[in-house]
Amino acid sequence: MGKSEAILTLNSARRCFLPEYCCGLLLLFLLFAAYQKGISLPRPAIYFVGGLGLLSIGIAEYTRFFGDRYKVFEDKLLMINGMINVNKKMLYYHPLAFVPDMNIKQTAWERLLGYGTIFITVSGERFEIKNVTNPNFVLEMFEQLIDKSRKHEEKIKKE
Repeated sequence: MGKSEAILTLNSARRCFLPEYCCGLLLLFLLFAAYQKGISLPRPAIYFVGGLGLLSIGIAEYTRFFGDRYKVFEDKLLMINGMINVNKKMLYYHPLAFVPDMNIKQTAWERLLGYGTIFITVSGERFEIKNVTNPNFVLEMFEQLIDKSRKHEEKIKKE
């Protein structure tokens, strides 16, 4: 157990930022369409609308990469949040071997787009793995890793 290389790295799915991407692209498209039609807009309006469009897309990407991130290892889950003030929390599978509460929450929209949030409860503390693509696959992977950890512990106890 205890490999140092991550099996899987998870961060928020792009799909969960669909409204931000659509708004940003719509604003940029409207500017482009106005330019193509020969409509002259005041320069400050062009900068404002273009800036809002780029800001919308930029904030979505920033949140995606520097928001909640997760690294799945063979024996633990590392939860990372932030870029400047970084918070890290490790959740080892050993205590999870005795806790059965893991579930997925998906709205209809999230189910349609194929992402969701996984909840893991350990010793009364609830952890969220937010906006994960294909949460059913990730949950099954956790179950397999926890089962592997449980079998490894049982093997050690027998020896």
